[in-house]
Amino acid sequence: MSRDGYEISNDDARLDRALIHRFLHDDSYWARGIPREIMDRAIDNSLCFGLYAGDGRQVGFARAITDRAAIAYLADVFVLEQHRGRGRAVRIPPAGGPRAVDGDRRPLPDGINHLDWRAHAGPYP
Repeated sequence: MSRDGYEISNDDARLDRALIHRFLHDDSYWARGIPREIMDRAIDNSLCFGLYAGDGRQVGFARAITDRAAIAYLADVFVLEQHRGRGRAVRIPPAGGPRAVDGDRRPLPDGINHLDWRAHAGPYP
């Protein structure tokens, strides 16, 4: 999914785990100091989305903690500072589109597909 030169992908192989860890460990208030092995385990057990600039570099991230059936909680949402201010963080989670849930291909529940969490996003636009 592309928009304004940025692409959103839920391909785990594209995630820049070093960038994600650096941001969460050093710059976030909610996961400051998180060990890399804990972050890796969290990513491995979540539905993750990366936001990529036109040159392919990852510039944002969101992680859905989900049972892939009825519940999805957003966590660790961020966009690097130089790429903020145009609503990109709000677009990251819905980009997952259909995923395998219970053997079907269907969208994740409304809790992630239609969530307007901007009012609760804190200082990260």
